[in-house]
Amino acid sequence: MTDSIALKSLHDIAFFGDLSDAHIAKLADISREVEFARGDTVYREGHVGSDIFVVVSGALSVVICTASAGCRHISTAGPGELVGWSPVLRRPLVTARVQALEPTKTIAIDAQRLNRFCEEDAEFGYQLMRRIAEVLADRLSGTRLQLMDACGQHLPKYVGDTD
Repeated sequence: MTDSIALKSLHDIAFFGDLSDAHIAKLADISREVEFARGDTVYREGHVGSDIFVVVSGALSVVICTASAGCRHISTAGPGELVGWSPVLRRPLVTARVQALEPTKTIAIDAQRLNRFCEEDAEFGYQLMRRIAEVLADRLSGTRLQLMDACGQHLPKYVGDTD
């Protein structure tokens, strides 16, 4: 995927921000464009993931399922956002179901090759893992808000300072 359109697509994605041209070119070499139709499944919870995906256009729904509550939509990933962080953190099993909400164009990045790239280039590895940590922090914040909305009235009241 090293043609100029692919390189431009990677440069235009906010997640890759200010990465160098050399890093973008290496990413292009381990990436491919993947399109999903509305309703297509990108990941299934509990399955082994091998790619991470960055949304170029469209939207992906992140869904978690439990036996007691069924399946619940927990977030939407739109253009520039990452889904599928598990394989790049060497957690082989995917933790959520991801489905296309509409026709969606993504860039799939081979997680195993990406990990090797991070090990070989510490500067790039640090920048990438910092960005992934930011994605995870944002998702955690969103999950906390959903938890308060869903269960807040059942949690014990805070009795500390009100400042």
